Order: sequence, then C-alpha cells, then structure tokens
Amino acid sequence: MSKKRFATFEEAFHAVDSFMNFYNHRNIHHSLSKRSPAEFMQWIAAEIRLLSFVTHVGERSVKCSKVFH
Repeated sequence: MSKKRFATFEEAFHAVDSFMNFYNHRNIHHSLSKRSPAEFMQWIAAEIRLLSFVTHVGERSVKCSKVFH
C-alpha cells in the first residue's frame, strides 16, 4: 500500500480506513500478549475496573475494621 497511487481521495481514504481496521481489530501483536490493539485495550480496561473495585472494597474494609477495633 505504501507505493500505491490512488485515483481519488475517497479511494485512498477507504484503503487507509480498511488497513486501520485490520491493524486495530484483527492483526495480532506479540508485544500486546498476542492480542489486537482493540482486544488489548478491552483487557486493560477490565483490569483497571477490577483493580478499582478491589481498591474500593479494600478501603471499605479498612474503614469497617477501624470502627470495630
């Protein structure tokens, strides 16, 4: 694709858009634990939500332990 000449802007736009879709959703990256960038971002978001939940629950248990001790 890097040496291809396009007849119109729309043709070039479609080619770049298709490549970006492939790269972000179907192309596996070894540096991202063999995930696509989209899958990796979903995994990271889930990890952050889990970490946030665990931290929140941990803070609540610390507050409760201070009340009961």
